[in-house]
Amino acid sequence: MKKRRAHITVETERVMVISGPHAAAASLWCDACRREVTMFGVDEASAFAGVSNRAIFQLAESGAIHFVETPEGKALFCVASLRDLIQAQNPRLLYEVRKDKQ
Repeated sequence: MKKRRAHITVETERVMVISGPHAAAASLWCDACRREVTMFGVDEASAFAGVSNRAIFQLAESGAIHFVETPEGKALFCVASLRDLIQAQNPRLLYEVRKDKQ
């Protein structure tokens, strides 16, 4: 009997809408990216990345994501570095060999 293998590709897309009077998003210069990027406040960044606010600050302190501090003392986080981190942790192509079909 010939063995068959199936390759399954799972692609997902998310649409995130940030709106409202308290939404924090701005286009600012990111020194690390060396370009203008969208920056999110901590609540928006944590929703985007699917982690806690505390995790966002820890990622920024470790240098895993980029951030700037406004003159008012508010931290804004680089969406480009958040996206890169998310894609590195969750590859779009998953390959799994089923153990029950070997």
